[in-house]
Amino acid sequence: QTTPHPAVAAPLLTQGSLEDVLQRTRLDGKSGWGRGAAESAHEGAIRLLRCAEREPPFPSDPTTLSRSPPGEAAGGRVDGKQLVGFSETLDTLESVALLEQARAASKKQAHHEPRESVDQPSGGEATLVTVADIEAGRTDYGSYPLTLMIVAQKNKALSKPMKAIVGWLLSFREFNVLVMDEHVLHEVAVERWPHCDSLIAYYSRGYPLEKVITYAELRRPFMPNDLIMQRELFDRRNVYRILKEHDVPIPAHIIVNRDGDAPIPVIEEHEDRIIVDGVTLTKPFVEKPVHSENHDVIVYFSSADGGGAQHLFRKDENRSSQFVPDWNCVRRDGSYIYEEFVP
Repeated sequence: QTTPHPAVAAPLLTQGSLEDVLQRTRLDGKSGWGRGAAESAHEGAIRLLRCAEREPPFPSDPTTLSRSPPGEAAGGRVDGKQLVGFSETLDTLESVALLEQARAASKKQAHHEPRESVDQPSGGEATLVTVADIEAGRTDYGSYPLTLMIVAQKNKALSKPMKAIVGWLLSFREFNVLVMDEHVLHEVAVERWPHCDSLIAYYSRGYPLEKVITYAELRRPFMPNDLIMQRELFDRRNVYRILKEHDVPIPAHIIVNRDGDAPIPVIEEHEDRIIVDGVTLTKPFVEKPVHSENHDVIVYFSSADGGGAQHLFRKDENRSSQFVPDWNCVRRDGSYIYEEFVP
């Protein structure tokens, strides 16, 4: 990296108080000069600038810069003071110039690194796409050439994790970030939605997944998360199948299908186990509805553990489970996956 001309660096040591000089010689929180060195450099820089006003010591070509003190022909004195250590002062000025150059590069790099906290400056704000924008035919949503659009319902779009993600995205200062209003998501045809280069879609209960898939097929944006695979995630049987296909370890389990045309399996219940079509699963085991949006999960305990069952459900106020001491029989009203309990 080329050393800046010392004439450019000199003013850095003369601006502000000695405390300011001390602060400017620290880079990224690391210790810089001591007070004596900073004071000496401060004085030397002031003297150099005074000399430069009367007899500029810095040629236009920095390669011809002499290390001899300016004013040497006048006896080496400037404003009645002897110039000592000119070469050292010049070295100091060059060092500070490099420090300032490194600090500027560090700031530039920070623009391309994720922020550590949502409370840090984000470099701008995301744009909320409203029904009024659609009705007005708005197409200009920012000055960057690329546009990233987040499509989620209100409970997701305004959550703290989402705000952290948006702040992180904005910190790159390379693309416009749009957040679709929930009314646009549900009420406006996808043909009228803004165009985007990248689409981030977050599913939650009531989310119109098929509508968002239609938009993705129409505009073909880049998608970090696969919307088509979201369909697979709705059915725990598909999830288990995909895991097995990719050799991902899963607990021993039995699938009981009561939907479709498949014959209903025969279930035998015993005190500490169930047998489904000849396959045995011993308590404790977990009973999960095949639909992943159904969070009514039951853990059945053996008699050696005291029996009963723990009912798990979506969080209700401060609870997300309840122990039921006399619940010992599996449900017979739908399709379930039974798997070994893994502590």
